[in-house]
Amino acid sequence: VVSGCAVRMLTRAGSSQGFESTEPSPCGGPEPVSAAEVVLAKKRLREGFIFVGITDDWDVSICLLHAVFGGDCLASDFVDANPGSNSSQSAYDLSELMGFTDAVDGALYKEAIAIFAEQSERYGVSLETCQSCLKQASSNK
Repeated sequence: VVSGCAVRMLTRAGSSQGFESTEPSPCGGPEPVSAAEVVLAKKRLREGFIFVGITDDWDVSICLLHAVFGGDCLASDFVDANPGSNSSQSAYDLSELMGFTDAVDGALYKEAIAIFAEQSERYGVSLETCQSCLKQASSNK
């Protein structure tokens, strides 16, 4: 398990050798993430992105996207067009992690959640206000 992969991608230049492979990895090498890198990653997320959505809250994220950038809500906006081979409609079995939590990327995720909440409030987007977008999407099938 690579701790801090998202933080590394936002703070380290290019790619470096992976942990268990000679192939380049966007998560960087085995050097641990520093506290300064966590601070920098949060700053870059907050200042370098116009929009931050949360995949765990996909419908509201799509509604927020339309509130920020405009455009019609389409049925295809709400469909997982690329589920991949490791996707599931049910909850993941987290027992494989044996209690591991990624505190480094967890801190960045908490920042993303905060930004998402701030943007949702600024644009007046919630699951309730999203109903008009969902209705528009269903009529645009």
